[in-house]
Amino acid sequence: MKYFLLVALLVLMPLEGLLANTVVRSGETVTLTANQSIDGSFYVVGGTVALSGKVAGDTTIIGGNVTVGGELTEDLAILAGTVSLQSPVTEDVRIVAGQVTITEDVGGNLVVVAGKLTISSEAKITGDVLFYGGELVVEGSIGGKLLGGAENVRVDTDVLGGIDMKARQLTLGEQANITGNVEYTSDADLVRAPGAVVTGDVVKNALVTDDVQETNTRSIAIMFLVSLFATLSLYLLFRRRVESFAQSVRAGLLVKTVVGFVTVFMAPLLIIILIVSILGSLVGLIALSLFALLLALSVPLVAVTAGSLLASMIDAKSKITVPYILLGAVAVHISLLVPIFGAVVVMFLFLATIGSLVDQIYKRAR
Repeated sequence: MKYFLLVALLVLMPLEGLLANTVVRSGETVTLTANQSIDGSFYVVGGTVALSGKVAGDTTIIGGNVTVGGELTEDLAILAGTVSLQSPVTEDVRIVAGQVTITEDVGGNLVVVAGKLTISSEAKITGDVLFYGGELVVEGSIGGKLLGGAENVRVDTDVLGGIDMKARQLTLGEQANITGNVEYTSDADLVRAPGAVVTGDVVKNALVTDDVQETNTRSIAIMFLVSLFATLSLYLLFRRRVESFAQSVRAGLLVKTVVGFVTVFMAPLLIIILIVSILGSLVGLIALSLFALLLALSVPLVAVTAGSLLASMIDAKSKITVPYILLGAVAVHISLLVPIFGAVVVMFLFLATIGSLVDQIYKRAR
């Protein structure tokens, strides 16, 4: 599995990064102390990640709990459970996590998908802030626009580019100073403190109508029945292989998710390169067919992945059965109804499914 991990991280690097100095680290705990530095790109996979040293290149982190306290001179990308950004980042920051806290400056744009994002008063975001998730609290100044969608949004600082948000509740605190328009989509009126300043217009847009929501719900129900039929058909026709897949997906879940990410996002690029080349066009077409087959198999197997993980929580030795498949299918489609976070969960399951299939194919080919 370490082989898969290293290959995955290397493929995730930008092509120009391959030509520069690159450092890859993995483990339960990964640290970069204050007296250490990385002269190039830094790629990390770990349970607990703590960076206090300087990184003179792009930084990519996949972990559980991530704390960044060192100077980062290029872009930062994080996929984690909790993230605490305690040091300045010169360029853009992109984060997908459960809870995120920003206490230092970001020199570029900030893009976050999370359950909660807090930008403290000590932080300053030079560019735009794009957020999708549950709760957003902004106390540090924003040099660009505030964009995205959330359940609750509270702004108590300077926003120089205006606001364009979809939120259940948008609140402007006493310290809010918005240069530009405030455009929001909500079923509740804007809560605006007496001291809040808006130099432009305040525009409220209506939420999606009940008819459209009913249509979306009907579409999801049809998707559920179709995918469930496909999943149960695979289980009945290839029961032993599906049971073997369900057992394998539990081992090295994080690594297999990374492998799935690499497969989904890098395989099409390699296929295109092969197709446009003269000598590799036939190989590229064959690879394209195999990739399409892999995707087609992965879609119904997502419910098996979800069911297997849920079954392991109940009994670590349990095998996948029809009730667990049904439970997994229900869990997947309920997740699709949850804004942002649900989509992240389903994407994680999809990538884990593809990674597990690739792992099994690799083991059988050895």
